[in-house]
Amino acid sequence: MESKPITNHDQYDQVRVLASDKIGIIIMCETMTIINKNTGWERKQVQECIVKFPDQSTKTYIGHELRYNDDEIEIDCETCDGSGIVEMMQECGKVASMCCGGCYIDVECDECSGSGTVEKPLDEIIKF
Repeated sequence: MESKPITNHDQYDQVRVLASDKIGIIIMCETMTIINKNTGWERKQVQECIVKFPDQSTKTYIGHELRYNDDEIEIDCETCDGSGIVEMMQECGKVASMCCGGCYIDVECDECSGSGTVEKPLDEIIKF
């Protein structure tokens, strides 16, 4: 499904950058007037937006380079660190000082169902 172009940006809109296909959130937007002397001093208003990405980096774009987007993104599961497996301790009855290290077993992570990734809304990932 083709997303519609943004004509009026708002702060905290989730967008997809057309050139890189990266998803981010607009953290600041400003309308500017551009004057083009090659077309008879034509005035055109554009919006310049600063977009923040999940890796916390930012970049500035002009409005026509952005599209609305409401997709969730896939990130490594924090519970299993992306492995899909967590260690679980079994009850063996020995005191801690007698531990042989064999009480742990690998089990599938409940959070990601063993996939190692979870989908989250972008506003839960980006720090403001």
